Amino acid sequence: MSRNIFVHNKSSHPQTFEVHGWNNNKNIVVKPRSTHTIKAPNGSSGAIIALHDGHEGEQAEITKNGFGGNDFFDLSNIVGAGGNMTVQQVGEPETLKGDPLFMQHLNDAFRKASKETKDKCRGALHFDKKGAIIRLEPIKFHPEIEPLIRTFADGKTYIGVGAWNGSPGHKSDNEQSKAGRGNKDIIVTSNDGDASPDKRYGRQGAKFVAQGLVGSFESSASTGNEGETGADQQEDADGSVEANVNAEANGEDDTAGTVDAEDVRTNEDITGPASLSQRTLLASAAATPIHPTKGDPDDGKKPGIILHNRSNHADTYFFFDNYWNGNGTAGANFDKPLKAVSVPAGKKAFASLPLTFKGRVQRGRLIPATWVEFQLKAANDGAAHGDVSIQQGNDGPATISSTDGSHQPIGGFKQPLVHKAPPAARVKRPGDGVEVLASTMGNWMGPPNQAAIDYQRPLIGKTTYVVGGTGVPDVAARNHRFSVDFY
Repeated sequence: MSRNIFVHNKSSHPQTFEVHGWNNNKNIVVKPRSTHTIKAPNGSSGAIIALHDGHEGEQAEITKNGFGGNDFFDLSNIVGAGGNMTVQQVGEPETLKGDPLFMQHLNDAFRKASKETKDKCRGALHFDKKGAIIRLEPIKFHPEIEPLIRTFADGKTYIGVGAWNGSPGHKSDNEQSKAGRGNKDIIVTSNDGDASPDKRYGRQGAKFVAQGLVGSFESSASTGNEGETGADQQEDADGSVEANVNAEANGEDDTAGTVDAEDVRTNEDITGPASLSQRTLLASAAATPIHPTKGDPDDGKKPGIILHNRSNHADTYFFFDNYWNGNGTAGANFDKPLKAVSVPAGKKAFASLPLTFKGRVQRGRLIPATWVEFQLKAANDGAAHGDVSIQQGNDGPATISSTDGSHQPIGGFKQPLVHKAPPAARVKRPGDGVEVLASTMGNWMGPPNQAAIDYQRPLIGKTTYVVGGTGVPDVAARNHRFSVDFY
């Protein structure tokens, strides 16, 4: 069963959003005073992130029908802001999260701050020619501005990282992780002005009054409110937005015409894991059930991977095909593995794959984890190409080697690194509690871990991608077959 995520742009200009977890991880552009509908299957997780001049800003993080059969969602400014955004369940105004006038309140708080506070925070802010704040840098990289943000947005949006990696986090941030009321459609509202949801979505009404606000966001606030009537009149070509919203607001299931049993759950005390980043990871792991096999028949010619489990215990390896591939870019797949193969300790197994495969294989399906990345048939030379990366974490050694007889260098590393790493580089992985090395590039769970970078780069940086770039062997195989060893 799928639900809808309505992304409503109340502003007078087109707004671009990154979409993670849905829509094949491709961006959407929502026209002025219009709504874009995204289908979100039960158990899926992702984020809707507003882009401002190419920079990520405010974001709604959502897990559909997660722990206890409830939706989990929050509004986060950890990666910055350039506008206003809220998120709530349709027909449930009490579930509203986010500050509908975040940027106006930020301008007001900065204007009233002491010179010392302004000097301390200025490096995290971007201003227009009139001196108004138009963009906030990621708070996670500028902790000096967090106290100022908490003077007006505390309890409304995620400001700090929250409970994570043994840290208790901030109580107000952790409160943002409370469950919604069952499984319903979600409305994400974006605006330069008031980002409260329209009444048709079950609006609570704006409780935030901005006074004495300055610069461009002062004028854009009135423009956004005046445009609300136009937004109410805008709908999809087939009228489905209005129909679904009205049905949901009346407690009806838009797919069956009756009340869904999942919708009547009101256990607001179910919170599940402490932060949305952890819930997102766990929900992604459960989103697509897959049954591991013992491998595929191998005639020595089929394209694929020869897996060798060199550890002292049985393990299961998951193959993730990218959502999409571009010129030097790709949409990483975190929740829909193509297949899984279980291999006993010390044994080998073959995983047959289509020539179109471009993605990775890893231990299990959680991150942080070591990734063996590869494609089986490149467009330029027709050969397979691969490498090993610890940019999304390190849960143990892995290597990749060619099987076409060309005697190329082996990519990856064989020595265990986790147990000797400094404490600052280690984390306990959500979902299984295994101690691993943190991500060196960062993701929705937090920023790059500098201790992990500094520790691993001199040890394996010549054979493994630690922070990207060049200089790591590109292992090629003209027979479209690799040998991948996990230690």
